[in-house]
Amino acid sequence: MKMKLGLKLFIFAVMIGAACCTVFAQEDKGEKWSMKISVSMMGFSMPAQTSEVCLPANQSPDEAMMQQQNIGGDCQISNLQRSGNKTSADIKCGGKDKMEGRFEIETADDTTRGTMTAKTSDGEMVMKYDMTRLKQECVPQAAPKAKQKR
Repeated sequence: MKMKLGLKLFIFAVMIGAACCTVFAQEDKGEKWSMKISVSMMGFSMPAQTSEVCLPANQSPDEAMMQQQNIGGDCQISNLQRSGNKTSADIKCGGKDKMEGRFEIETADDTTRGTMTAKTSDGEMVMKYDMTRLKQECVPQAAPKAKQKR
């Protein structure tokens, strides 16, 4: 395995995790969450990373994740299923960094846990994350606009 590939997949995992926690529309009020992400790929694991993110007060983490999956314009979500506090879906991205994957999210009042498995031509990656509501107000940042196809 090339280290360059491992680093590329790790960066992709962090971007997907961070994308779940930004929004397209500017909101006035948000809630701060602590998010812990761990990534494993091709036989090794990266140390868990923790950060704080701001979600709109009126949007759950699973809704934010699905809204952001197509931030680059080349991804599509399918097979969306919701049952009680669980959400799952398949994702397929084209373009330069093609990948296929599945994510599963489980929410409770102040916590969200999820797993995303992604397969690329270079291998498979599993990202696990845990989020906890910090009960602090914040101002969500607008996400970059999706790329326009020409």
